[in-house]
Amino acid sequence: MTLTADRPRHAVAPAVPRAPGIGRAPETLTLCAVGVALVAVSYAQGWAGGDGTLAYWCGQLLVFAPVAVRLLAARTIRTAEAGTLVLGLAVLQYLLKWMYSPDRFRFTDELQHWAGTTDLLHTGALYRTNEALPIAAHYPGIAEVGAAVAGLTGLPVTVAGLLVAGVCHLAFVAALFVLARRTGAGPRTAAVACVLYATGLHYLFFDSMYLYQTVALPFLPLALWAGRRWRLRSTGTLPYAGIGLAALATMTVTHHLTGYFAVAVLALLGTLEAFLGRRGTAGRPRRYETLLLAAAGAVLVGGWTLGPARSVFGYLGPQLSQLGAAAGGLLSGRSTGSTGTDPVSAAVQAAGLLALLAVLVVALRATVRARCRDPWRWGLLVGGGAFFAVAAIRFVGGQGPEIAGRAATFTFLPLSLLAAGVLVGATARRTTGLGGEVPAARHRSRVAAGTALTLLLLVGARLGGWPPAFERVPGGFRIDGFESGVDTRSVAAARWLGRQYPPGTRIGCDLTGCTLAAAYGRLDPVGYLAPVYTAPRWTPGTEAQLDREAVSLLWVDRRLGTETPPTGSLFPTDPRAGRRDRPLPSAAVGKFDRLPGADRRYDDGAVRIYTAGQQ
Repeated sequence: MTLTADRPRHAVAPAVPRAPGIGRAPETLTLCAVGVALVAVSYAQGWAGGDGTLAYWCGQLLVFAPVAVRLLAARTIRTAEAGTLVLGLAVLQYLLKWMYSPDRFRFTDELQHWAGTTDLLHTGALYRTNEALPIAAHYPGIAEVGAAVAGLTGLPVTVAGLLVAGVCHLAFVAALFVLARRTGAGPRTAAVACVLYATGLHYLFFDSMYLYQTVALPFLPLALWAGRRWRLRSTGTLPYAGIGLAALATMTVTHHLTGYFAVAVLALLGTLEAFLGRRGTAGRPRRYETLLLAAAGAVLVGGWTLGPARSVFGYLGPQLSQLGAAAGGLLSGRSTGSTGTDPVSAAVQAAGLLALLAVLVVALRATVRARCRDPWRWGLLVGGGAFFAVAAIRFVGGQGPEIAGRAATFTFLPLSLLAAGVLVGATARRTTGLGGEVPAARHRSRVAAGTALTLLLLVGARLGGWPPAFERVPGGFRIDGFESGVDTRSVAAARWLGRQYPPGTRIGCDLTGCTLAAAYGRLDPVGYLAPVYTAPRWTPGTEAQLDREAVSLLWVDRRLGTETPPTGSLFPTDPRAGRRDRPLPSAAVGKFDRLPGADRRYDDGAVRIYTAGQQ
């Protein structure tokens, strides 16, 4: 059983001839490009200090809606047009991300990988310590690709990183389209699946940034495609086995979670294939290629994790422990967590989740009624259920929203394929049970309903995804914001540190200071010194803490005393995370000039660097 058929078995042939080639893709994408221009206008208004909210939302909807309407409304569509539409949409949406910060990387994770790539380009040595993101030293795939592009082309690492991220993002969409076609979906269904996936929480920004996950993601659908082809072919299967192993090996050394997820999915599909397969001459015999590929992937991922990348346990362990403790508190009634969203955003996202749940129920009902024994179909249903289980994490603990959003990158894949089958199946039913054609008005209402669902999911993703509401439209500096916390002054101070002090020098810092000192300065950030910064005066205990942590430098942004952090946090490890609603007292910020033995080594009027403790 396939995901769905783009045209019902007894459908009446279309009365109009098919458009050759890519059909109406050029006109559709041209209209979408107008939406890109509107978003660019909103960004320009934000940088100029104005309010670009109206242009932003109009542009976002215009970028997305024409492709969704064309795919849902078309009576028939060729693979060339469907593929052109989804790839064109991916390119235009990547432009939205690039225009947000076209001159430099500002997001923390991008700066971390920029640092690793720059270091590899200059030294030519792998597995060097990356103070910005220590775990990245053991997953050097992205640094190798970025450094190779920069070295071969002579481009700056920032430009090379933007190109690598854009190409990998486009390759992932193309691979997802091909995978959907291989699992039995028609061109419309495969394209709608890609469009629906583009409404994911982190699709627009996080999944297209210069991150190790972005580089690893294209190999996930490639591995699944190779496993599918290996299982279905009776001869000439060796190339597909090789492609699957190469994809798994690439994910293994590029991103931990993508590799783990790929092995888990292959194991699930292989188990379902073995359980649902049939023996005998009349039916297809049980075949175990997918399980073999999963086993090979488990050896690769497990060997890398237990060998060179053992630090992944220390990296993921605290987050999982915190999540487990919060979940236990939730189940016992002691904790409820927080979504971190306003009521309007929460309502829109809840409506989208309910609509997706209804789609999952429809797909499950159709599968059961048809007595379907297709392992991939059941795998999609299991994956769709996992999406809702992970979505519940959003309400558990302080890290819940971030973990749920990042996990949705993987769990939304099967649900988008299922939802595409349901939507295309509904809009394709143009005949009645007696063979007559459904009235055009009813067909238009189905198209409108499908479009409304996709736009609802899109709005929910923009409200609850990345960037957060306070910097959805870029603007001026905001102390310890995410992208908005990175300004020219802070970057200049971090670069000065890199010229003046050896790598690994320990520096106390706030949220933005730690990010920049590690990325540009190669220093070792100490982000858990909140008492040192918030105390109104120096005490023996404060000085003892600096000595105990072997802190040699202190990063002090004097704007801590005049501005309120929009994130509600001032430090990477903040005991009052999310609850800081006012600037620090002026005495707390000014006391650094009275630190015994301190020397103010850098001062641009905003950022000051002091020596302290052990030199």
